[in-house]
Amino acid sequence: MDLQLQISGGISDIGESFCHFKITDIPGRVILKERLIPGTMQNAVDVLVKWLKRQSDKSAAIGYRLVQGGPDHRDSELITDDLLKP
Repeated sequence: MDLQLQISGGISDIGESFCHFKITDIPGRVILKERLIPGTMQNAVDVLVKWLKRQSDKSAAIGYRLVQGGPDHRDSELITDDLLKP
């Protein structure tokens, strides 16, 4: 399977009074830019999941990077049910 990056995005400033959700294409053109209020992790995840569900290409793969994973998550990890358990 040949995987090619088509879009890139992120959510920044989680934990502040609002956070930013931004999606760009490969040349760097902004596809989506939203300010999320409140800037909570739950709101960020909810908005991201809703956006992903609206996308037409269901064969897409998603990469995830957690900037502050704490002492238990220092390296890349496969997202599994065990990893998502609180």
